[in-house]
Amino acid sequence: MSGVYPELHSLPDECWLPSTLTTLSIRGMHNLTSLSKGIHNLSSLDELYIGDCPNLRSLPDQRTLDTLSRLTITKCPLLEQQRLKDKGANWPKIADIPEIDISQQS
Repeated sequence: MSGVYPELHSLPDECWLPSTLTTLSIRGMHNLTSLSKGIHNLSSLDELYIGDCPNLRSLPDQRTLDTLSRLTITKCPLLEQQRLKDKGANWPKIADIPEIDISQQS
């Protein structure tokens, strides 16, 4: 999903992705503020890449992220400000993911 829906502030709540999806890349969605909806049914999701979403403020709940083995967040300054890397308030959501890469570089 790269800039396909630039006006979206959050992903649709209805089930629109197959639950068997194992890798998801969300990038270039400049108005996206939340991932709390839309990916909650992805029970097979193994890798999640989020990039160049400068207004993204929240990740899905921990239950949604439990299946991940890899999370990459790039160029999402509001998430970085929440100190995801330094065990800030959102750390419990991602702490159990084996491979985490959070940076401001592409």
